[in-house]
Amino acid sequence: MRRWQPFLLVFFVSCAANATAFGQPPGTVDFQRDIRPILANRCFKCHGPAKQESGMRLDTREGAMKRKAVVPGKPDASRLLERVLAETEERMPPEEAGDQLKPAQIELLKKWIAQGAEYSPHWAFTKPKPAPSPKVKDAKWVKNPIDAFILARLEKEGLTPSPEADAHTLIRRVTLDLTGLLPTPAETDAFVKDYTSAPSIRDAALEKLVDRLLASPHYGERQTRHWLDLARYAESEGFKSDETRPNAWRYRDYVIKSFNENKPYDRFVKEQLAGDELFPNDPWARVATAFNRHYPDESNARVLAQRRQEILDDITDTVGATFLSMTYGCARCHDHKFDPILHTDYYRLQAFFANTSADDQISMIPPDALQLYEAKRANWEKTSQPVRDKIVALLAPQKAAILKEFVDKYPPEIQAVITKAPADR
Repeated sequence: MRRWQPFLLVFFVSCAANATAFGQPPGTVDFQRDIRPILANRCFKCHGPAKQESGMRLDTREGAMKRKAVVPGKPDASRLLERVLAETEERMPPEEAGDQLKPAQIELLKKWIAQGAEYSPHWAFTKPKPAPSPKVKDAKWVKNPIDAFILARLEKEGLTPSPEADAHTLIRRVTLDLTGLLPTPAETDAFVKDYTSAPSIRDAALEKLVDRLLASPHYGERQTRHWLDLARYAESEGFKSDETRPNAWRYRDYVIKSFNENKPYDRFVKEQLAGDELFPNDPWARVATAFNRHYPDESNARVLAQRRQEILDDITDTVGATFLSMTYGCARCHDHKFDPILHTDYYRLQAFFANTSADDQISMIPPDALQLYEAKRANWEKTSQPVRDKIVALLAPQKAAILKEFVDKYPPEIQAVITKAPADR
């Protein structure tokens, strides 16, 4: 999956460029950047999607033009400006709503209306377009297109780039970023020797370092933790109990394996959403479907229909947040107020998972995964047992003192019950 990570970086730079109105003529007012925050914070509570006082709605261009709150190209004829500039009780927002608009905000509204009062959608819902690289003064500093955007902003703020990192700092940063571990002294010495031997081979030395780290099994372990957060992965229930999930490790190992094998992202997604259907002969693809099985489950729920619905809601919310990057869960109860998701869309998506059973479990285990896990567990128990025994011995006096202090607070008949061995209770 390493091949799609650089693409995402370029994508986000492109989106950021669009979001900050790169390439627009100087003085151009951008709706999403400049106007929407003003309307959302001061107007939408009474004139937004949920409520329209006096029949006026300002969150859409059609609604704003319907009551002539906004007359494109004509600030003086727009009721919105008339009300925010009023000196009487008609001034908006009303006094009880909080602070009035500041002069700079009113000026932005004037410019926006004069420029045509365009309501542009949020940049996340528009097709990204390549943004032209901004011109910079120190062109020699730029090594790739992304550098140009960074340097342009630094120059705008009157700042200069930090000095180039030395070899020791560089290997530390790169190793921590890719594996989450510190480089060993031997690795550091080898890299410093390569990197400082001649300026002409610095790039080659850095590429060699990155290739070595990408080939390390620790690379997958480091990157996996971010994905496991999205999948709400846990090895215990965490919901009114600490019951373990004995099969959870299989999904974790699947994600590690996927990163280390540089699996294409489209295949990675398909396996987790429908691996059992799309790749029935691949046992790892069946394990991948555990993405939708890490829901917090109330195992003692008595209303099974409710339990099943809560599981389906959790799956739908997680799929929306992970693969659509949206707060999809808002549409569970109503049309989304800020994103273009209908209440019906939520349950249309949920229908794909409606055949999921609350007790659905992974049954096909790749033999190599099981053998690897058993070997790791046996080795861990062998090496950690002496340490665990020592810790238990060190804590025994404190544990006994705490128990005695706790027990002494109760009457003798209660103390007798508390101090019984678990098997005798």
